[in-house]
Amino acid sequence: MQVFPSTNQFKTSPAASALLDCLRSNEKSLQLQDSMLYHAFPLYRDEEGGLIVSDAVLLSPVHGVVVFALTTDSPKLSQGEYQRCIDVAEQVPSYVHSRLVKNRALRKGPTRLAFEIVPLVYAPLLKTPAKGTDFEIATTNDGLCELLEGIRSSAEPMPPDMFKELVATIE
Repeated sequence: MQVFPSTNQFKTSPAASALLDCLRSNEKSLQLQDSMLYHAFPLYRDEEGGLIVSDAVLLSPVHGVVVFALTTDSPKLSQGEYQRCIDVAEQVPSYVHSRLVKNRALRKGPTRLAFEIVPLVYAPLLKTPAKGTDFEIATTNDGLCELLEGIRSSAEPMPPDMFKELVATIE
């Protein structure tokens, strides 16, 4: 798995560091060898000119695109942090989709991508999971691996040319 911009960048955030450690230690079992993991990338501008930043994004030929909202709130999510995670989990995938769907090589139809974009929240210190969300929340490494395994098992692997096109379009 390649890491961008650098492993040191991930180490600046406890949740990002925990994510990187979990993915690296399970790289083989999750089939992440050919994957790319980005921290605080990509960046988008919303309609009001505000900056939309993903906490982390995993591009994988067997998982598609996984957008992570990362939090180290403990033992439960504060209202402000909960709203920030919702914003990342809801907004970033739609911005990523709008960029990718313009590339014919990545589409399965006029408006449908050939792979999924999945939002996940990774909260390694969270003791009380949030209820009533439209996205998955992993609070343990085992939980994160289980969610990623579920994504992998339900997705068709991407052809190498399509994955190269995905990486080029995201970057």
